[in-house]
Amino acid sequence: MLAFCMTALLTGCGDAEDEITGGAGGGGVPINAPLALNGREYNIIEPSGTSTITFTLSGKNYSLTRPGIATESGSYVSNKVGNDTWDVTLNNADGSTSRLNLNFTGSGFGNYSFTPPTGPMITGQFRRTGLNNPPGGNDNNGGGSSTNNNGGTTITAPTTLSQIVVNGRTGNPSGAGQTVININGTTFSYAGSNIGGTVSYAPTSGSSAQLLLNYNNSTDFDDYTLQFSGSSGSSVLSSYSGTQRVGNVTGPATGTFTYTQ
Repeated sequence: MLAFCMTALLTGCGDAEDEITGGAGGGGVPINAPLALNGREYNIIEPSGTSTITFTLSGKNYSLTRPGIATESGSYVSNKVGNDTWDVTLNNADGSTSRLNLNFTGSGFGNYSFTPPTGPMITGQFRRTGLNNPPGGNDNNGGGSSTNNNGGTTITAPTTLSQIVVNGRTGNPSGAGQTVININGTTFSYAGSNIGGTVSYAPTSGSSAQLLLNYNNSTDFDDYTLQFSGSSGSSVLSSYSGTQRVGNVTGPATGTFTYTQ
């Protein structure tokens, strides 16, 4: 499957950097799970669609949105298990209780199990959305803020996109060239190929927006924070940073893009 970094870039995807964790534990063992869940938001991939759980920056509160189910909110109790796992009890405001286990296999992504108040346990993959800045650092799908490409000027993120032209990842010469991605509602396709899938795009704040591409017949995805510097149809480069999965490799990526609303 061809993602932003494309198959040829598999060797350049690398491992995602540690997610505000203190780096490695004793003996050089990586610590994948964050020090705390405060201020973090994760997409949880369920068979019925994508759920989103948000942990508040202060306090021990959460909100959970699941496909076809009313958004719930309440308090949570979290217990860190080893270097890589958070075991979370979710106490819904309606009095019900569920349990979420997040096992981080890398920076901001991994495998989960979720036991709802009723019904069987659900398992799958999760990844952070990059919408919140947690205490102690930026947890923004790539470990840092984006650099603007027109002297620091930014513009308000557009409400919609119809096309985005993505340039190769910075720092990776083999990522040179462009990928033209056409967006039509909740689906996308690469110009001149049969590659496509589902897309989610939403402005987050100011000049930033979140773009998530899930590829057809694959577990590949591109999950990016977009920082807008140029207007629709202009040649001024805007920038992105985020996480992508190609085959069995998940890692960070950054680059530039232009777009049309």
